[in-house]
Amino acid sequence: MLKTKKGQGIVIVIAIAVIVLVVGFIGYYIYSYATYGSKEGTIIDKSYTPAHTYTTTQTSYVNGSTINIPSQNYQAESYTFAIQKVINGKTKSIWVNVTKEEFEKYNIGDYFKR
Repeated sequence: MLKTKKGQGIVIVIAIAVIVLVVGFIGYYIYSYATYGSKEGTIIDKSYTPAHTYTTTQTSYVNGSTINIPSQNYQAESYTFAIQKVINGKTKSIWVNVTKEEFEKYNIGDYFKR
């Protein structure tokens, strides 16, 4: 434990910096999608993630004891394209979720329009 005010101040400054970075990243991500416009462009990459399960653990405190509760989570398969286009003279790209049929129909270099 930090016993000095200086040590506590450093921890607070680091926590604030991390929060600002996370919020900034999320804001940029939302801005990128909002300014991209219609979901169309040249496919520059494709990604398939097979269905899988993963385990997370939630920690609870009961009567002064720590209990870790595991939870199985299922993630369905996903198909995505990275598409790009020129907007106001700048090349922009985003990832979009697509169906299995779209994933199989289109190749890198094809033009995709939703």
